[in-house]
Amino acid sequence: MGVNLGDLVWKKDTSFNALSRKALVFDGNNMVYQFLSSIRQNGEFLRDSKGNITSHLSGIFYRLSKFLEHKIKLGVVFDGEPPEFKKEEIERRKQQRERYGLAGIKFDEKMFEESKELLEAMGIPVIKAPSEGEAQAAWFVKTGQAYGVVSQDYDSLLFGAKKVLRNYQDEKSFEEVDLQKTLEQNQLTQDQLILLAMLIGTDFNKGIKGIGPKKGLKLVKQRTPEQILRMIEKENNVDAWKIFEFFKTPPVWETKLEFGKFDPEKVRDILVYKHDFSPERVNKVIERVVRAQKEKTLEDFF
Repeated sequence: MGVNLGDLVWKKDTSFNALSRKALVFDGNNMVYQFLSSIRQNGEFLRDSKGNITSHLSGIFYRLSKFLEHKIKLGVVFDGEPPEFKKEEIERRKQQRERYGLAGIKFDEKMFEESKELLEAMGIPVIKAPSEGEAQAAWFVKTGQAYGVVSQDYDSLLFGAKKVLRNYQDEKSFEEVDLQKTLEQNQLTQDQLILLAMLIGTDFNKGIKGIGPKKGLKLVKQRTPEQILRMIEKENNVDAWKIFEFFKTPPVWETKLEFGKFDPEKVRDILVYKHDFSPERVNKVIERVVRAQKEKTLEDFF
């Protein structure tokens, strides 16, 4: 679902060129659902000759290759187990699939393994988080291993991601959201941003009816954190303190992003021979990625 912070965040236009030589981490679940909802033919999912859905593989290869062509390093983080208090998580994900027109499709273990195999063949490390993928992705940014999180949702900001990249599928509307500038622009602390999001509604609580971003912004400045959390507990019947602390200190793997190398043969084997992708189209993209990785610029000599 994602928290509705769009009217409050500080953002600027960006581009693939501006992100060249940086490392980014994708919110994997968000990414795959986007591909499944948008990459279709005559309203139907792309499939191989055996009837297997391949829309997610098409998105991973063709859209993520654009980043690799610009010498942008990528990692992808997928959700692990939802926290105990996330009682409505299964229903939320079901509603999410319905919203994307995916009522009959679940991002299951098979789809995850297919995605992982292709991503790793492209040299992109895959991490399955202990809990929320966005929290793990934000941790990589906070520890300096990545520049930003790529996601359509703003939730990574609540976990402390310094930058969130959105709308990369259309470079004309490709934007970069800055956490620190968002806090400064709205005269908020990180704790107040989390409380504001909880008032509006997050993946863990419904929020309070009638409170949107602007009203919520006033409330977090007028009332103490204790007062805000009590309001949320009363309205949502949840352990608001536990949710608040989860945003502040979520479970993550303290690990290193190990970037691999793009393997043309493995990529070709997966897409062309296993899943019947067009050899001509696949080879053209492979050639561009390989060429980009071989190119040297002045930065390479310093």
